[in-house]
Amino acid sequence: GSERPGSEKPRRGNAVSDSLTWSALAGVAALSTAPHQEARFLLPTGACVYALASRRAAALAPARRRRAYLVYALVHATVGGFYALVHQAGVAPCVRHLAGAPRPAAGE
Repeated sequence: GSERPGSEKPRRGNAVSDSLTWSALAGVAALSTAPHQEARFLLPTGACVYALASRRAAALAPARRRRAYLVYALVHATVGGFYALVHQAGVAPCVRHLAGAPRPAAGE
């Protein structure tokens, strides 16, 4: 009607987006208080973050979207490679060592 351009009320966030944002932030905040922190404990917040990012990715031009997916794939391949090769490289020898260790006798 009679409203002038630029005098619109500020747009409120989408209720779903707001819920996803607060869920992700609450998850990160709660996990940040734990004394033993590893990246895998942040995985539950990933669903919220990916859902929020997918809306923005869908709005990108096709060339930028392809570039964003390439960066996404490279980051995850790098992190996956790190955990598969470097992180697990310390765990597997330790487990083999523990498997060969003498077991304590009953009652000790």
